[in-house]
Amino acid sequence: MQLTLFTLTILSLVYTTLAKITITVPNSKNWWIDSDSQTFAWTTSSESDPEQFITIIKNDDEDVLPSKQAAVTGIIESDRGSYQIDSNAGVNLSPGKGYVLVFADPTDQNKEFAKSEEFEIKPEGSAYPDASATVPASASPSASSNNASTDDDDSNASTATISALTAALAMSAALSIL
Repeated sequence: MQLTLFTLTILSLVYTTLAKITITVPNSKNWWIDSDSQTFAWTTSSESDPEQFITIIKNDDEDVLPSKQAAVTGIIESDRGSYQIDSNAGVNLSPGKGYVLVFADPTDQNKEFAKSEEFEIKPEGSAYPDASATVPASASPSASSNNASTDDDDSNASTATISALTAALAMSAALSIL
C-alpha cells in the first residue's frame, strides 16, 4: 500500500484522537460531597498525552457556580493518576448538578485535554456510592472519599477505541483501493 500525505494525515488524526487522558472519577455515578475532601482520578493512554495540566471545574448554572468556572488546582503531573483536594483548600463549591471537571493546558486554559462526565456535588452529610462498587486502580481511596468507578466507563472507552481503530483500518483499506 502506498502511503499518501492524506493517509498519513488521517492516521495521525486517529492516533491523536485515541491518545488522550480520560477522567474516570468523578462521573454521573461517583459524585462529590460538599465540605469533604474531593478525589478525582484519570487514566492516560500514551506517551503523547500532555505531561501536565491544571484542573478547572465548570457549571453553567450560575445559581450553583456564579462564575460558571473555577480553577481547582495548580499544575498536576499526568502520571499521578489521581489527586485529592482537601476540604479546606479554598475551593468553595455549592451542592448541585451539572458540574464538569476539565483538565486544561497550564499555559492556555482554553485548550482542554479532557472533560469528565457531568456529576453532582451532594449536600454535606450525604452518602457516597455503594461501597460494593469498584474503585479504579488509579484512584487512592480514603476514609473521606471512597468514590468508585463502574465497568461501564472502561467498557465505553474500550468500545470507542475499538470503533476508532476499526474506522481507521477501514479507511486505510479504502484508500489503498483508490
